[in-house]
Amino acid sequence: MDFLYNVAGYHSTRFAYVSRCLFFLACSNAAGGLARMPARGHRKSAHTRRDKQMTFWVTAAERDRIRENAERAGMSPSAFVRALALGKTVTAKPQGEVKELIRQLNRIGNNLNQLLHQAHTMEPVAGETISHVYKRVDAALTQWATGRISIALTSDMIARLAHAGAEINRLARQVNSRKPVPAAMLLTALQDLTEKLLPLMR
Repeated sequence: MDFLYNVAGYHSTRFAYVSRCLFFLACSNAAGGLARMPARGHRKSAHTRRDKQMTFWVTAAERDRIRENAERAGMSPSAFVRALALGKTVTAKPQGEVKELIRQLNRIGNNLNQLLHQAHTMEPVAGETISHVYKRVDAALTQWATGRISIALTSDMIARLAHAGAEINRLARQVNSRKPVPAAMLLTALQDLTEKLLPLMR
C-alpha cells in the first residue's frame, strides 16, 4: 500500500511539474519571448543559391583540356568554367618544384620576420639588411605564388636556397632564445641567402 501511494505521489508531482513547464512556455511564446527553432540545415539566399543549370557542347579534346586546366587550378570543371565566364582570374595551383619553392620562401620569410622583431637588439646595419632581404623574399614569393614569373627550376636551386634558409632559421631560433648573434655572422648568412635568391627572381 505504501508503495502504491509513493508511486501515485511521484506521478502526481511529475505531472504538476510538467504542467507548470508547459504553462510557462505557452506564456513565453505568447509574449514573444520564445525564439522559434531554426530550420534544419543552412539554406542560401535566393540570389546566391545556384539552382539553374546550363548545358553546352564540346568535343572530347576540349572536354579533356577543360578538366586538365581545372585540375591545375585546384577547381572542379564547373567552377573553373563559371569563373572564367564571369571574368574572374584563375591561376594554376603550384605543383612540384614550384610548390616546394613557395614552401621554402614562406619559411624563410617567417624566420626573417622573427629577426626583424628583434632588430632593436642588434646593430643598426643588421636591422636594415634584414629588412632589405625580407622585402626581396616577399617579392619573390609574390611572383611565384601568382604565376608572374616563369624560370626553369631545378631541385639543386631549391636545395641551395633551403640550405641558406636553414642558417637563417638557426639564427632566428638563437635570437628568440635571447642569445646574442654576432652581426658579422648574421650579415654573412643574409648575403648567402641573397645570392641563392637572386637566380629565382626577376
